Parts: sequence; structure tokens; C-alpha cells
Amino acid sequence: YGDHRDLHRLIRRQRQMCIRDRFITTLGLTDRVSPLGTKANPTDYMQFADIGVGGIAFNAVSQEFTVLGKPQILMKVPDNVNTPWRDRKNVIFVKPNSVDDLVAKLLWCFKNRDRLRQIGEAARKDMAGYMVDSLQGGNIYLESFRKILDMSSRPLKG
Repeated sequence: YGDHRDLHRLIRRQRQMCIRDRFITTLGLTDRVSPLGTKANPTDYMQFADIGVGGIAFNAVSQEFTVLGKPQILMKVPDNVNTPWRDRKNVIFVKPNSVDDLVAKLLWCFKNRDRLRQIGEAARKDMAGYMVDSLQGGNIYLESFRKILDMSSRPLKG
């Protein structure tokens, strides 16, 4: 690792994963909850999910949930503040580091499945102009890469 901060981040991540796994086991949800982690293709799992529980908006996983019209619980952190996300309209915000708030939001989700579907659909519609799915993103990347290759194959002027 580059420095001690990288090691601290790794240890903190491992602790978070252990807490997450204990939380899932304690609630008896091991057969119903699949942490995405480093799955090869998360969208294979997302299409069958009722809800995504994640961290910040506009990361790759959050975008895929949104494109699929799946509701999400995201942390209310500065990265999500100046975005089009609105609590209980197109996302469900949870207080960072608050297990009680997360549990309360999950219980609300279980009791309000119709409203949850509306939140997911609202996210898909509201965010359509802000993000792209994997295929679109890949095409944008390839087009940009082609332009770079075209420019590099031209003879230098001078």
C-alpha cells in the first residue's frame, strides 16, 4: 500500500463489510439479500431486486439501479446534496452511520411497496437526463477512444 491511510481505509472497509453481513444475518435475510460487492455483473442481480441500498448517487451501481427504475436508499452526504435527488420523491435518504435510521427506512420500504415502486419509477424519469446505462456509457467511451486514435494516427505538423 502507498501509505498508512490506504491500510486504514482497507481495515475500515473490512469492518463495514462484517457489520453489513452481521446485520443481514441478524435480520434473517441471508436468503433475500445479496451484497453486490465485486460481483462480475451486478445488473444480473439488480433486475430481481426490490430496492438498492447504497452509498452515494451517480456511482456506477446507483446509476444502474436508476436506469432499471429500482428505488434506492442512499446516504444523505454532501455528494448527494446538490443533486436532483429528493427524499421520498425519487430516493430514500438515510443518515450516515445510523443503523437505527437504516432499519426504520427498510421497515418503511417493506410496508410501502407501492410507494417504493413509484419512487423507483420517479428516479428513472427524473434522472434520465443525468446518466447513461452501461451500453450507452460504453459507446460514449468507444467513440471518445476512436477520436483519440484518429488524432494520434495523423502526421504531426511542423
